[in-house]
Parts: sequence; C-alpha cells; structure tokens
Amino acid sequence: MEGEVGGLRALLFDYQYEVTQEDRDGDETTRRAIQSVAAFCCANPRLPLFDLQGYSFLNVMKLNSIQSTKRIEFDGNPEFSKRFILLSGDKPSIKRVFSTQLRGFLNDRYPKGNWRVEGTGPWLMLYEQDVRVPSEKWKGFLDETSQIARGFFQNMGKEPAPQTATAE
Repeated sequence: MEGEVGGLRALLFDYQYEVTQEDRDGDETTRRAIQSVAAFCCANPRLPLFDLQGYSFLNVMKLNSIQSTKRIEFDGNPEFSKRFILLSGDKPSIKRVFSTQLRGFLNDRYPKGNWRVEGTGPWLMLYEQDVRVPSEKWKGFLDETSQIARGFFQNMGKEPAPQTATAE
C-alpha cells in the first residue's frame, strides 16, 4: 500500500526473505521469514545508512566482528547505549542525526518487542523482526509507526539551546 500520512509519504508492505543457519553438526537449514514493513519518506534532510535495534543479549550475540566495529555509542549518554544497538559506517553523520533530542525521544517512544529502525537517504523503515502484521491490523501498525517516524524526523539533528549563566 502507498499513501500519505502526517505529511510523510508512506509505504506498507510485507518483505519475504530466506535465512540459512548452520547447526553444531554443520548441517544447514533454510527458513523463510516474512515481516511487515512501514517505510516513510522525508525528502529533506537525507539520512545516512543506519540500523537501530533494541539492546538484548540475543541481538548482541548476533553481531559479528564486522558489525560490532560499526557500533555507535554516545559519550555522556550511557542510557542510550544500554538500551539500543546503533550500527553505521558513517559515524560523523550519525552523531549529527542522533541528536540529544532524538535520543531522548527514542528512549521515551521506542516500541516494545523486537523492533528495528533502518534509515538511508530519504527513507526511514520500521518493522518488528520476523513479524507479519495481518491486514486487519495494518491501520494500528501504520498509526504506531507513523508517530515514531514523525517524531524521528522532527527531533533528528536538533540539539537543545545552550544554557547561559545569568548574572544576579
């Protein structure tokens, strides 16, 4: 489905892919995964390529050594690093996009579950890993994801104004 919600171009679709895993004996098994994705377009500004997911033991274990070198952490904001895994190869751009305000917004509004947020160029994509949303629940899915997308775009790159000392 394609349309506009809250001033953002939106796409809702199911994405299917195959995952191959190797067990302890070296035997491979392949499974098909399907997940519903909400993608939102905001022409300005453009996003660097990133992947944001909730911090969990399982997600940390999935990170391979290549991905772990792309992990972005923020000095002075250990709460964000304890709650999220943020991956990108473009650290300077990510540091500009993930402002103090955006990190605060995400700390407050990030949904429960195994959600992922990915961005690149004008697109921000939100989905719950390996979860296909039934068509009768797409309206709720669109409402939830569009609120997060609007908040993301409104808060990205915005730093609070510096506080000035007042003379008494």
